[in-house]
Amino acid sequence: MPEDLMGRILPEGAGPRPELERVVLREMRRAFRERTVAAVVAVFGAAMALVCLPDSASNLIEALRKGGAWVAAGFCVVSLGAVGVFLRRCAVLRGLGLPRARGIRAYFAWQLAGSVVSFAVIVTGFAWFGGTLRSVGVGMLPGLLLATWVGRKLNQIPDADEARADERRVQSLFQDEDDRTGG
Repeated sequence: MPEDLMGRILPEGAGPRPELERVVLREMRRAFRERTVAAVVAVFGAAMALVCLPDSASNLIEALRKGGAWVAAGFCVVSLGAVGVFLRRCAVLRGLGLPRARGIRAYFAWQLAGSVVSFAVIVTGFAWFGGTLRSVGVGMLPGLLLATWVGRKLNQIPDADEARADERRVQSLFQDEDDRTGG
């Protein structure tokens, strides 16, 4: 019986083309590169928006003041555009079957990025209309919640309990042996 299974299971012409793996690998590399560039541009744009706001926009902004609200609004538009590219690249990677990141670091990275972009956009809106944001948390909370929701929706981050469980789990080359011996 085992001798019968030694040959090919599929006929010679069936199955994926040999160059398909190279095409998928090239597409994954491009998607990773574009996703990383988009994330950096989004956070940089949000940071530049914070730098350009007037002193009165927020107590935190006083130390960062360099320009006007219109320049900050431009950086916010760039940042939000990069967030859109980042999310599209995440969807492409999910479509290619790439598993999501494990552990709590990915979870916190999404929340931090969402918080920074949200804070920049909200403070810029306050400055644009002549207001002052008194609480940093109020500016960051919408982005934190939205980033967490979108990250889960795109299956890019685990939920909080699963992330904590991943972090607690011992990871080694000998995981099965460690589980049996308790080591």
